[in-house]
Amino acid sequence: MALHEAGCDLGVTHTVLDDPPAHLMFLSGEAAFFHGGTERLDAAFAHVDAGRDLIVDVADLEYCDAPFLNALLGARTGHRLVIVGPLCASLERRLDVTGTRGFFDIQPTIVAALARLG
Repeated sequence: MALHEAGCDLGVTHTVLDDPPAHLMFLSGEAAFFHGGTERLDAAFAHVDAGRDLIVDVADLEYCDAPFLNALLGARTGHRLVIVGPLCASLERRLDVTGTRGFFDIQPTIVAALARLG
C-alpha cells in the first residue's frame, strides 16, 4: 500500500511478509514534522500487526527531523525493529547526538534484515 498526500514529502510504501512474519516498510523523501511526515509515519506504524516484526528501509530517505526519530523509537514497542540503510546524514547525526544508535538494529540490506529476523 502506498500513502502519498499533496503537500507531504514523505513517501511510505509497505507490504506484509509471511516468512518471516514481518511488515516491510519503505520510506522515501523527507520525514519532517512541518510537512506532515510524522503523522503519516505514525499512521503507517499503526497498521503493523501486533506480533509481526518491522523492517524499515530508509535508503531513499533524504532528510528526517527529531519527531521522526521519536516515531522510530516508539515503533520499537511491541515489535522487533530493523532499520535498513544507508542512513541519510540527518538520521546519522540524530542517532549520534541523541545516543540512540544502539537502540536500533541497523542492517545494510533487506536480505541482511530478514536474516536477523529469521
